[in-house]
Amino acid sequence: MYKYILFDLDGTLTDPKEGITKSVQYALRSFGIEEDNLDKLEPFIGPPLKDSFMEFYGFDDAKAEKAVEKYREYFQDTGIFQNEVYTAVPQLLAALQKRGKHLAVASSKPTVFVERILEHFDLRKYFEVVVGSELDGTRVQKEAVIRDTLRQLVGDKRVERDDVVMVGDRKFDIEAGRYCSLTTMGVTYGYGSTEELKAAKAEYIFHTVTDLGKELLRKENIATPTKNPGTANMWTLALPIIMAFLAKMLGHSLGIFLVQWIAGSIPSLAKYLVETTAEGELVTTPIGGGLMTFLSHFLVLAFMYKMGKEIVAKVRERSLTQEKMPLNIQTGSLYLVGMLAAGLGLNLLFELAGVVDMSATFQSMQEQRYSLPFVFAILIFCVVAPLGEELLFRGIVFNRLNKMFGAKRGIIFTSVIFGLYHGSSISGIYAFVMSLLITWAYERTGKFYLAVLLHALMNFSTYVLSYTGAMGGMLNNWPSFLVLVAISGVCIWMLLQINKKPGVIVKKAENQEE
Repeated sequence: MYKYILFDLDGTLTDPKEGITKSVQYALRSFGIEEDNLDKLEPFIGPPLKDSFMEFYGFDDAKAEKAVEKYREYFQDTGIFQNEVYTAVPQLLAALQKRGKHLAVASSKPTVFVERILEHFDLRKYFEVVVGSELDGTRVQKEAVIRDTLRQLVGDKRVERDDVVMVGDRKFDIEAGRYCSLTTMGVTYGYGSTEELKAAKAEYIFHTVTDLGKELLRKENIATPTKNPGTANMWTLALPIIMAFLAKMLGHSLGIFLVQWIAGSIPSLAKYLVETTAEGELVTTPIGGGLMTFLSHFLVLAFMYKMGKEIVAKVRERSLTQEKMPLNIQTGSLYLVGMLAAGLGLNLLFELAGVVDMSATFQSMQEQRYSLPFVFAILIFCVVAPLGEELLFRGIVFNRLNKMFGAKRGIIFTSVIFGLYHGSSISGIYAFVMSLLITWAYERTGKFYLAVLLHALMNFSTYVLSYTGAMGGMLNNWPSFLVLVAISGVCIWMLLQINKKPGVIVKKAENQEE
C-alpha cells in the first residue's frame, strides 16, 4: 500500500506564506496596487500564479505574464527563503524512505525553485523525483506535473491505483490527483480548508502531519490467509458464468410461462405465440420463441449489469502509466473493418468447407434464429445479447483473468470460455476466434464500448447477410473468402504498427478497484 507517494510542496511540506505573499505584494506594487494585508494574498499559495493574478485582480493574459515576471524578481533571491518546514515533516519523510517508499514532489512552482527550496531545507535527499512547472510557462497545470512525475517515478511498471497517492493542501492537488487516477489525501494544516478538500472529493483528510504519517506508514491489513487462494480466485471467476447460465435458464422458463399465460388469458394473441402441429402438438410460433429468447438474454444482461459495470469502471483506472492505443477515426475504422472482414470470412469458410451441413445442432440453432421476426432478432442479437455477453466476458471474466494471469493468457482463456459458452462446435469455434479479436481490441484501447460495438457489428452483419441470402449467394466463393482474409490481415497488421502513444491518463471513477 502507498508505494509511490507524491507530495505538493507549498502548504504540504513547507509553509511559504511570507515569501509568496510578499512576492505577490511586490508584483502588485509594480502595477500601482498596494496590498498591505498579506493574509488577503494567501489564495495565491497553491494554484498557478498566472491564473491567480487573472482571477483575483482581473489581469488579462499579457498583464498576468508581466506580474509573474515581477513576482519572480523578488522571489528568486529573497522570497524563496522566507519559508519554513512544517514540524515533523523531515521525520515523516525519513520514516517513509526507511520503509522503502518511493517519494516525489509534484509542484506547480517552477522546478528550479522547488529544487533550491528542498536543498536549502535539506529535504532533497528524500525524493527520487522532483517535478514542477517551467519558467517559460509550460507544464503549469497540476495534471501535467503529476503525469510527468509518474513517468519519471514509475516508468513502464504496472502499478495499482492503491499503490500511488497524491498529498496536497488545496483543491487543485486533489482534483489533479483524481484526474490522474491517484488515491488523494488532503491536509488542512496548509492553506486549504476541510470544506474545500471535501468539495474536491479528497478520499482522506488529515489535520496534522502526525495523522498523515500514521496513514502513510500504516501496514497493510494482514487478514487470515485463504487456505487455497487459487480456489478462491477461480470461484470469483466461475460465479458470474454460473449466474449467466442460471439467468438464461430462468429467462427461458419465464418465457414459457409468459407465452402460456398470454395464450390462455388473451385468446386474441394466442395465434401469434403458439400453434398446433399436424400431430396435434402445441408449439410456440417464431414470435413466441423470440419472446423466450429475448427474456433469456435480457436476464443475463440484468444479472451482469451492476457487477460488470462496476468492474469496467474500476479497471479503467487500474494502470496509471500504461498508455493505451488512442481510439480515433483511423484506429476505430481499422478495428471495425478488420473485425467485419474476419467475421464474414470465418462464416464463409464454414460454408465453403461444408462444415455447416455436418452439425445438426448448429443447423437447428440457425433455423430457430432466422425464423424470428427481423426486427425482433436485431433487438436480441445486436443489442441485448452483445451488451450482456460483453459485460460478462470482457467486463468480468477477462478483467479478472487479466489480473490473475496477465493480458496474453487472459485473452486466450477468455476466448476459450466464450467459445464453450456458445454450445455447438461451430458456434464455439466462431465465438473463440471473434473473442480473441474483440478482447485484444479492448485490452489495447481500454474502451469497453468498442468491444460492445464490435460484437454488435459482427452479429448484425452476419445475421443480415445470412437472412438476405447473400452469404450463400454472391459471396459464396473462395475468391471472396481470400479477399476478406486479406482485408482483415491488413487491418490487423496496420493496428500492430501503431504504437501505444502517450495520452491523457484516464479519469478515475468514484470507487476503488475491487
